[in-house]
Amino acid sequence: MAGFHFRGPLPADSKLFVGRRAELWQVRELCLSPLQSYVTLIGASQTGKTSFLYRLQKELPPQCPSVLINLQMLP
Repeated sequence: MAGFHFRGPLPADSKLFVGRRAELWQVRELCLSPLQSYVTLIGASQTGKTSFLYRLQKELPPQCPSVLINLQMLP
């Protein structure tokens, strides 16, 4: 049984990550499409954005680089 995670993003392979399969698939397809573009994920704090991005990075192939930029520390 997985432990309770109460602070910060979930690791990319966490079994506690549930839901968002459709959104994950949609963003993955956008990242892998031949169209050169980017995806911005925005939302309220503590809603799973970083956990989502860690999971996405894990599911993308090595030839599809991704960058996670945390702007939280900026004033």
